[in-house]
Amino acid sequence: MQHRYAHEMAYTLADIERLLPAAVASVPYTCAGDGEMQVYTYSDGPRSWTITATARPDRRIALMSIPVSMVEIVLEGHDNHAADAFYARFMLYFQRGGG
Repeated sequence: MQHRYAHEMAYTLADIERLLPAAVASVPYTCAGDGEMQVYTYSDGPRSWTITATARPDRRIALMSIPVSMVEIVLEGHDNHAADAFYARFMLYFQRGGG
């Protein structure tokens, strides 16, 4: 079964690279790409995931500049429960505080 998620996130590619290990429970993934796109992959037998992060132009609001990356997550071989758990963990580690 395939599960697919896509989000615009207010992170640079460097931010994603720094936060990703904890978000995916430090599994040994591979990384390929260039300065505009990074592709992270992991496979464990029948289950695998691919996370693609693509840099987008910064958002500007008056003098404020916010980085933007498009992040797509594709999970293969995960049942609904496992996919929900992976996605929840990923989003928890990329959650920003506020108030």
